[in-house]
Amino acid sequence: MSKKNIWILFGTSVLLSIASICISLLRSEPLTWDGMSALVGILSLLVTLLLGWQIYTFIDIENKIKRTIKEEFDKKAKDIYTAIIGNTLTYQVEDARFYIENREWNRALSLQTHILQGYINLNQKEKVEETVDLLTTFFHLHIKDVSPENITRTIKELKKAIPHSDKAYELLLFIGSFFKK
Repeated sequence: MSKKNIWILFGTSVLLSIASICISLLRSEPLTWDGMSALVGILSLLVTLLLGWQIYTFIDIENKIKRTIKEEFDKKAKDIYTAIIGNTLTYQVEDARFYIENREWNRALSLQTHILQGYINLNQKEKVEETVDLLTTFFHLHIKDVSPENITRTIKELKKAIPHSDKAYELLLFIGSFFKK
């Protein structure tokens, strides 16, 4: 039930209650106390409270079920995302090795930058450290052989990697010192 429908039912029940009180007060016979009617009134009050409690519990359970389903869905989606990115990174690592063996430095650097970006997105600090180590070795050996555009892209990713690796900052300092020469 939607909240709008609940409010409509609540308003209707309050109006009917007020109307029944007014009608009972307008009767003309003298009011007398009857134990049985008092008992019926107390029981009807208790039944009303129990019904209200049941409705509240139903709505609360429905919201908890929705939250639980959403949490499970988000967890499964994250697991699938991690698996897909992880598999992609595995293939990219192999491709980067291939490009290094064939001395295609720009392609190798581009792939290593994408690999670094993937590990940053997955928040895998150990893999970020390993990738930064590989990039450090790569730049020490082949910084003259790669294009400035690839170096610029790598610098952007290294800036994102600083919270994950202290070595990223050191590599940025090395690249900066190379271009100051």
